[in-house]
Amino acid sequence: MTTKQYREAVAAIEAWCKKRKNLKLTQKPRHVHPRAYVVGYAASKCLIVARCWADSEPHLKNWDKQYPLHTINEFDESLKPGDWCITGYGSFEHRGGWAVAVPIPKGQS
Repeated sequence: MTTKQYREAVAAIEAWCKKRKNLKLTQKPRHVHPRAYVVGYAASKCLIVARCWADSEPHLKNWDKQYPLHTINEFDESLKPGDWCITGYGSFEHRGGWAVAVPIPKGQS
């Protein structure tokens, strides 16, 4: 991933969280993957995504290579199986932290 892709992905996650009144980020998103593939749903609020291990942080590359599928419970409802998305881990005020998935904005590389 390039620095530009990373910055655009972080900006997309921050913008999506800002639209949701109950998700106030306390710091920049971590473990950002600018390209993840939506595999499907395990339940109504349980999105399954496959993340590209090559975009992982160095200490997580091997883990993500062995276990590419991840469950995400906080995501944009417009995401459907077969879509590409952005994932990242956010720390939220008064709520803890977890992974989120947001659509890739139009025109983003």
